[in-house]
Amino acid sequence: MRAFPRLLLACALPLALAACGADDAPKPAAKAPVAAKPVPPPKPEGVAIVEQHLAAYNAHDIEGAAALLHDQVLYFDATYADAFRGRTAAVDNLISPYIRAIPDLEWTLRSEPIASGDGIAYEWTLTGTNTGTLMGIPAKNQKINLKGMSFVRIKDGKIIYKADYYDAATLNKQLGWQ
Repeated sequence: MRAFPRLLLACALPLALAACGADDAPKPAAKAPVAAKPVPPPKPEGVAIVEQHLAAYNAHDIEGAAALLHDQVLYFDATYADAFRGRTAAVDNLISPYIRAIPDLEWTLRSEPIASGDGIAYEWTLTGTNTGTLMGIPAKNQKINLKGMSFVRIKDGKIIYKADYYDAATLNKQLGWQ
């Protein structure tokens, strides 16, 4: 037999067998297995603590937000000249007044927090309506929509340092103080 007819026979025979439903017909190539999506790594402990802290604020749970602060926390807020030292000072001067003055207060993360070692940085938006006295100033029922960022350090599973940075003049304007 010549080369061309052998080649024709080699190609045509499997096709003919496949058309007849023969068992020894060539099988289609198997599909490559689909790779599983990578599982994201677990969140660092500090990020989970920050998320719990913001969730407590959003639930208007003063005790819950306070419970995530270390006894010796140093808490800085851009509106005040100095930071507050200790959980009681932070609750009395920051957490409780804001939750009471803005009862529908809500913190929303604007992006995924960045964590390194014991430090976490995150951007946020604070929204709500000021219906109660804040810093001794009566409410003017103003809506708040404030963007800012915070830096947090964790020690012994609690927030030992928190600094909230935002444009205080914008907050004052939104509160109707200017």
